[in-house]
Amino acid sequence: MLTTTQVTQALFGSRRACQQRLARLRSLELVDCFTTPRSPRGGSGQAHWTLGRLGLDLHAAARQEPPTTPKAAKARMARLAERPTLGHLLGVNGFFTALAQHARHRPGTRLTRWWSERTTTHMFPGVFADGHGLWRENGRVTGFFLEFDVGGESLTVLVNKLGGYEQLAADGGPVYPVLFSLHSPAREANLHATLASHPRRVPVATTVRPTPDPSGPVWALVGQPLDRRLRLADLPSDHGRDTNRNPNWVDGHLTADIATHGDDNH
Repeated sequence: MLTTTQVTQALFGSRRACQQRLARLRSLELVDCFTTPRSPRGGSGQAHWTLGRLGLDLHAAARQEPPTTPKAAKARMARLAERPTLGHLLGVNGFFTALAQHARHRPGTRLTRWWSERTTTHMFPGVFADGHGLWRENGRVTGFFLEFDVGGESLTVLVNKLGGYEQLAADGGPVYPVLFSLHSPAREANLHATLASHPRRVPVATTVRPTPDPSGPVWALVGQPLDRRLRLADLPSDHGRDTNRNPNWVDGHLTADIATHGDDNH
């Protein structure tokens, strides 16, 4: 699920070009969309895009599953539109499309991995992040786990989430920074204060939304002053050991999106 703005960020140089392409794909039933109310007084917000009937059929064929009926495709989109956590999902996806946008305009950078919550949980058992990514900048690859916080959980719950990352690191998996995207400076300060008495192996870094460029100097590493902000590429990151708990390793070698070196020009 992506908004028009997010699709533009990830793939296009202009919003108009994006809208024209999406309209063509919609006419082929590869994608479909809905809009949400802009305000309680009425009016429509921007379009929210997902797979259309044919797009779902192609996805099902790749997984050797039965095709989708038009009725089922519409029902699926209606469920997405009414999803209580739609705002959270779009916030997570917007974090990654912002990275993709800046990679397209900055030589030497690339978002080489973007895993959803479901894929992340499948690949890293015991970890329940909102997403996982790999960011390449000038030959260095920084891994991260994303926690997109909307303020609905207590700080204790946020701290307890770190247990899975600690266990992953103890089992030889990657030691990637856990990135908390927070909605207010007060929330950020309170989380830093809470974590100060909980020393951990896994690094934790925070930022306060809006964050137009998540790759920039917006990350406050827990244990350091809040006014000292680091770039994503400068956060501590370890790809871990060659163990069966670590999907970064295949037959004793780092996977290609991590091991490949050299500048990426866009």
